Amino acid sequence: MNSATRVKYIASHFSALPHDNPQIDGWKAFLNLPANTGADQVEESVIHALRALGTELRSIEAKARSVGVPDDCYKHILAGISKSLSTKFLHLPWKNSHGGVSPPEVRMCLSWLSWALSQFSEEAIDENELIDLLGVISEQEKLLSSTQMPSGLRELLEGQLVELRAAIAMYQINGSKPIVDAVNKQCGEMRNASPDLVQEVANGSEEAKTALAKGMELISKSAKIAESGSKIFKFGKDVYELGSAGWRMFGQNVLTSTGN
Repeated sequence: MNSATRVKYIASHFSALPHDNPQIDGWKAFLNLPANTGADQVEESVIHALRALGTELRSIEAKARSVGVPDDCYKHILAGISKSLSTKFLHLPWKNSHGGVSPPEVRMCLSWLSWALSQFSEEAIDENELIDLLGVISEQEKLLSSTQMPSGLRELLEGQLVELRAAIAMYQINGSKPIVDAVNKQCGEMRNASPDLVQEVANGSEEAKTALAKGMELISKSAKIAESGSKIFKFGKDVYELGSAGWRMFGQNVLTSTGN
């Protein structure tokens, strides 16, 4: 799987969208947004997806040039996709903008590009592993909703879940990189938590400590899954220590540097 493979998947998805449906309906289905998702959240998620798509289109162009593919073999196709799938047409019928995506030659070109860029391909993450990860996130959400904890810790753990859900949604557009980025950010947040928050947790309930430990386990689990879909990103032992050491690793980078 590479950038061209993923963009072809998007093109195939939208080619099946009924022409009278607004483009945003196609994105809601592609991103598997729940039916009860609020309009503002849908809009935010779709705009995020469009930005992610733009990143992939630029990546295809850069990689194609790096291996000597002539511009006229693909540039007009990528430009057509970018023009068709844009915020300008989100709420208009698909028939108003499908011309850069629906023609068979678009998918044919992307298939050829996928082959031409095969040296950049990575293993696909097992779908069952992603489903399992989403299940763990849902379990953590339930735990947080029923657990009393310091407000700073709640903000940290709830933000972690939002970021991971968004990263998983972007996997089908950007590959494993969004998950890698989320893991790196969250590992830093856990290890560099403020001494005041660390002390609040230490003085807090066992339930809050359990929720924190599970949040750390979630980071390690996400790291392992992200690594399986990347031949570039590999995490150090500090990421996996979070999952095995429990809540006592919370804020340890800061505490060590201050001599506490």
